Amino acid sequence: MTTAQEQFIEILRQDVEQFEAAAERIEELLPHLGRELQEQWRFTAKARRSLIEELRVLLRKAEKAA
Repeated sequence: MTTAQEQFIEILRQDVEQFEAAAERIEELLPHLGRELQEQWRFTAKARRSLIEELRVLLRKAEKAA
């Protein structure tokens, strides 16, 4: 595995973890936010889940190729 591949995998792993953690923190705050913000968060939930899943797939493929 090259240094570039190692860096790519590490950055991608960190991004997935940070994105998931941020989403969890927002979910905890959601009940305390206004209705419009809650609705918008829910409207974008599918896109968020899809992005996280696509990043996980990319990470698995990168790790497998390494």
